[in-house]
Amino acid sequence: MVNKDPNDYLQKGQYGTKQTLLSERKEFLGSLRERIYLTATLDQLSTGNTLAAFTKEFQRHPDGSLLLNGALDMSQFQPFIQASKKANIPFTLVANEYAQTCPYALVFTASSDVNESIIDVTEKYPLPKKDEPQQTKQKKSFFKRFFS
Repeated sequence: MVNKDPNDYLQKGQYGTKQTLLSERKEFLGSLRERIYLTATLDQLSTGNTLAAFTKEFQRHPDGSLLLNGALDMSQFQPFIQASKKANIPFTLVANEYAQTCPYALVFTASSDVNESIIDVTEKYPLPKKDEPQQTKQKKSFFKRFFS
């Protein structure tokens, strides 16, 4: 029989069970970094590429779940909620102490570790570069060719 310390029992009753990697859980809406497929900040939600990136990730990983930051305005999440419903991806609104300190608006997670190396939406799915207008070479005038 294991000898348990009564102080540990009192601590657990008073404060609850201890959580591992608390700073990491605060950053990723209660999830761990090793379980993240894709993240997006509030500023990244307005770009057109973000919804397409999350939709692609929903198709690639149908076993994942979407975490929404409850400290932000829900109207910004509507397209992402509709896309997750269409792909049968469960979503959760996180409105606890983690939501206040989390820099991310959306976090797409797995139930076990996946160890994705790149989880930021702008790094994983960069915006296509716009073609710069081709500068046509202007021919030099007849006199500039000889006198310049």
